[in-house]
Order: sequence, then structure tokens, then C-alpha cells
Amino acid sequence: GYGITGAHDPSVCYPSQGWVISDLDDYPLVLASGETLNAKLFRAHQGPLVELVLYWFQPSRRWPTTEPLEPFLRVFDAVTGAKQYAFVRLSLPLLDTSADTEKDATERLADLARDLAPWARGVLAAESDRLSASSTGNGVAAGPVQRPR
Repeated sequence: GYGITGAHDPSVCYPSQGWVISDLDDYPLVLASGETLNAKLFRAHQGPLVELVLYWFQPSRRWPTTEPLEPFLRVFDAVTGAKQYAFVRLSLPLLDTSADTEKDATERLADLARDLAPWARGVLAAESDRLSASSTGNGVAAGPVQRPR
């Protein structure tokens, strides 16, 4: 909307665009480091179109946690000056809605998220460091973060 400066939850914006969402669930992803990234997964339908959508709001210095705790941690992050977040949404059209195809598509999204998440967090942390350095005037800023291959 006009004048809004932040990302918003796809469970709100998809319906406002004419999509019907279903099967909205928490989707914990265990990363290569052994840490868990808590994302959301849902199906979106609009006429004959069906998509799987996996998303999360990525804090700069930690992995997002489950819903009851996450809003409190966002307030804590804001108070402590770590209010930088990135919104990450991955979607995949389902051309065949059979259970095997949907399971395969979900795994493909999860694999992509596992590969992308550490890079996204690293970029966000480097930008947070750069902003902190420029606001404190110490001139020390993080270098560029390399994309995963």
C-alpha cells in the first residue's frame, strides 16, 4: 500500500491479490549447521493456478524462531539496534497436484531455502555491520559476502 515501508506476510497479501491460501503451516528447516530456520509453507490457488509458497522474515543475527516467541524477539531486536530484517519468499507453481509431485516440489523449495538462507543472513549481517559502522563513525565495515554456488 501507499506509504508502507516494510514487507508484509504473504498470508495477507496473497488473498488481497485474489489467491485462496490453504494448508498454512510452520515449516522448520534444519540447516547444514544443525540450526533450525522456522519458515512458513502454504498452498495458494487462483482459478486453475496452484503454487507452493515457502517464506520467512530473516533477522540479521539469528534464525527466526516459532511464532509465539518471534514477535517478542523482533521487539528485542529493535530495542537493541538489530532491527534489520529481510523478507524471503520462494514459490513454485504446481502443474500437477498429485501428492508425489507436491512432496517433490516441497523438497525442492526446502533444498533451495537451505542453500539460500545462510547467504541471505550473511548479506543482511554484513549490511547491518556497514550501517552500524557508518552511524558510529568508526569506519570499519564488513566486506562483500559471496553468493553460494
